[in-house]
Formats: sequence, structure tokens, C-alpha cells
Amino acid sequence: AGPKKAKHEAHAVRNKKGELVFSNKDIKKVNLEHCLETFKNKDLHEEAKLAVTIKEWVHEERMKEDNMDDFEITKEKFDDAVQELARKNKRSYDFLTRASKGFQNSIYKLIKRMVNEEVFPQRFFETLLCQLWKRKGSVENLNNHRYVHMKEWLPKLCEMLTVKEMQSEIISGGTMYQIGGIPGHCREEHLVVVKSFIQMLISQGKGCLVQLADFEKFFDSENLKGIMGSLYDSRVNQKAYRIWYKLNQKAVVSVKSASGTSEKAEVGDICPQGGFGGALVSGLDLARGCQTYFKSSQDEVNYGRVRGNPQLYQDDWARVAASVEAARVGMMKLLCMVREKQLTCHPDKTCYVIFGDKRYIDKVRDKVAKEPIMLGTQVTKPSKEEMYLGDVLAEGSSLAASTRATVDKRIARARGAIREVKSIMEDFRMQAIGGMSGAWDLWKSGISASLLANCGTWVKLEKEEIKKLNKVFHEFLRNIYACPPSTPLPALRSQAGMVS
Repeated sequence: AGPKKAKHEAHAVRNKKGELVFSNKDIKKVNLEHCLETFKNKDLHEEAKLAVTIKEWVHEERMKEDNMDDFEITKEKFDDAVQELARKNKRSYDFLTRASKGFQNSIYKLIKRMVNEEVFPQRFFETLLCQLWKRKGSVENLNNHRYVHMKEWLPKLCEMLTVKEMQSEIISGGTMYQIGGIPGHCREEHLVVVKSFIQMLISQGKGCLVQLADFEKFFDSENLKGIMGSLYDSRVNQKAYRIWYKLNQKAVVSVKSASGTSEKAEVGDICPQGGFGGALVSGLDLARGCQTYFKSSQDEVNYGRVRGNPQLYQDDWARVAASVEAARVGMMKLLCMVREKQLTCHPDKTCYVIFGDKRYIDKVRDKVAKEPIMLGTQVTKPSKEEMYLGDVLAEGSSLAASTRATVDKRIARARGAIREVKSIMEDFRMQAIGGMSGAWDLWKSGISASLLANCGTWVKLEKEEIKKLNKVFHEFLRNIYACPPSTPLPALRSQAGMVS
């Protein structure tokens, strides 16, 4: 129900020289060149060159090993995977999930043979990159677009079966500080940890700096041969190890945008962003990297006997530092890690938020004004407010300011959503399921869920914020029941059936 989404319109883009390109042919070419530049491994820093070279050589030797690890795709594993895809109800797999048992059995035999022989057709390596604007910044700037990796259902199913063989070892091989992509975990866990450390230090009359970093174009910039070392160290099945690498080592990409689909180009080995194993393996590699550089550090905060190593949620990195000196050490260690992983930190998203009383904040600002906290040659600057895992962290003497900023930002979005619900209600097609019933479903599953996301981690939720949230709900009621602002709240709530 509701109005159809508008089709993405073709638009001009800027090439590497900053010149606007208008024709569809040139736009497709520039899009492809931009992606190829992203996939190209960054120049190695001199300090990390030896370590990376050794890792790549070791991986190549491992691929030549003829070990006896057994990895057989049984019919039971295949059927479980098909049922899982059917439950997810993704249309891209309908050709398989809705097919006859005879067809599914033929696909099973084909995949089993390819896995046994470790040979795959060329089509398995082809990836379509779908261009999506992030809805921030200029649409002409290709850095403001996200590229989603799309593959055909057969190679994705083959990868899914391979990753499932390694999944338990990948999860156990990581650390409790990296929960991105791990089944059964959610971002609220990290928010609770970070906010607990902040509140503890404030209650002790101290303060802290919450350091945040985001790895630029994380998935597309990784060195696949480098991260395979973390996979091997987790003691995964060696045959599954080889197969997963072979499925991703000869990637051929094309870019789909509103201007059409570009030509194909080979980019070599990449860690697939939209694959079943990309998130798990990438998260594992970062977790082990952080563990290497921070596990013996004397500059990490402690909550009783619990050590507060940097928190990772996929490529979002957060660390609580009790002093400016500890923050400097943290940045030096992070720099060593990103150089070894051939990553870069986003300059606008690598910063820190200061928590503590006015005296502590002023003291920190004086220190960093004289000698900034550096990440190599990049200055990390203090931020008054910064988004972390959906919540706002705001500078101040308590977490009340952070909760207030989070609520205010959410309310602004919720009001826009309420107006959208009103327009959907008025669409004649909505009457088929009941306009009022549909509006309530949208409130519960969309607006309310978004408004109160992470609310279990909100510390110092004051009465003023509760009043603001209630006011948004009353605005929703007035909109769907078409009541004027003068309508008394008891009458409004009674109309909604909230008063017996």
C-alpha cells in the first residue's frame, strides 16, 4: 500500500579531475573506474610491508597444501540451507526454493561435485555492484554512494554452505569485543559497555575521552590474502578455507546505476560485502588485529576486573581513554593496526567526545590545543556530539546530555514519518486492509521502533525527554484521527481506545 517509490533518475557525476560527466556512456565508465580504484590495494607503509608480504606468501603456500580435512556437503545440509532461504522469503532465491524436489536434487549434485573438485565456472566470479546514494552530500560525488555486491543465487548458495562449515570456528576464534555479524548479539551490548565505563569514571570524580573511528570503504579496501590468516588461525576446515578463497579470488565486477550497467572488469581477490562470509571473516580479522595490539596495553580502562579493550561493531571502533596520554597511545596502536590491514580511517569520523566536569573538559582542551592527538599525520579533533551505533554521544558532565541529543534527533525524524503515514492513509489502496489499522501497524513496527531504538541503554532519561516522546505520540493520534490541536488529551486517548 501507499505511493510507489520513485525510480532513481540518471544524474551527472564528477570524474577524478572533478569535471562533470553527462553522457550515459561516460557516466558508466567513470562509475567503473571509481570502483576499480577503491578495490585496488593501498600502497603499503614501510613499517607494515614485511608483515603483509609474509602473510601473503604464507597464504599462497597454504593454498598448495594437500591436507586431509574432510568437507562434504550432505543432502541434509543442503536441505537445511534451502529451508533457511525459504524462511527469509527473498525473491532472488525463488527459482530454487519454489522449484521441484527433482530440480533441487540436481542443484545439490552440481554443488557437491564443484566443491569436491574445487573447480567453479566463470559466472561464479561475476559481481554486480548496485549504486545507492547515501542521501547525504552531493549526488555528483561518487564517494557519497554505497555499492552493494549482488551475485546470482547459485554461487551465493555455494558460499553459504561453505561458510556454515566454518561458522562455529570463526565465532569462537574472535573476541567478545567484536559482535558485528555474530548471531545472537546486538549493538545495545556495546552501548551498555561504553556508557557504563563513562558513568563509572564520572561517578569517581574523573573523566574520559571516548575515541571513535570508522574505517573508510572497509569491505572494498581489505586485503583478502591478509585476512585469510585470521581465518586459518581460527582452525577452520582447510578444504572450506580453500574453497571460500577460490570463490572470491577472481572477482569480475560491473556497476549498475541509473545510467545503465557498465562493462565488466577483473579486480582479483576481494572480500564480498554482500556475501554470506564477508561480514563474519572481516569482523574476525579486525577483532584479532585489535587483540594483537591492545591485549597487553596498560592504558585501557577497567571496570572492576573487567578489561575495557576497544569495542568493535563490524567497522565501527570505539575506545574509552581515561586521559589524554592514554588516548595518544590508543591512536598509535590503531595506526599500526590499520597500516598492517591496509585500511584508512575516515578523517571526518575519527574523533573523540570528552566526558567530565567543566574543569576536566577545559584541562583536556588545553592539552590538545598545545599538542593534538594524532593518528599518523591526521589530527583527531574533539567533537561536541557524535553518533555511535544509532545513539548520540554528547560532551558533558553526565550522560543526560547524550540521551537528550538522541531523543531530539529521533523526534525530528519521527515527525516526518508521521506525515508520511498520514499520506499513506489517504491513499485509496490502503482502505483494502483498513486505513486506521494500517496506520497503527506502521506506528508500532516503524515509527515507535525507530524512536525507541536502544532505549534500554539510555542513562539519565529526564522527565522533559519523556514529555517530548509522549508529545510525538499525541501528534500521531491527532494526525490519524484528524483532531485539532485544541482537543483535550483525555478525549484524544479515549478516541484511540486507551482509556477504559
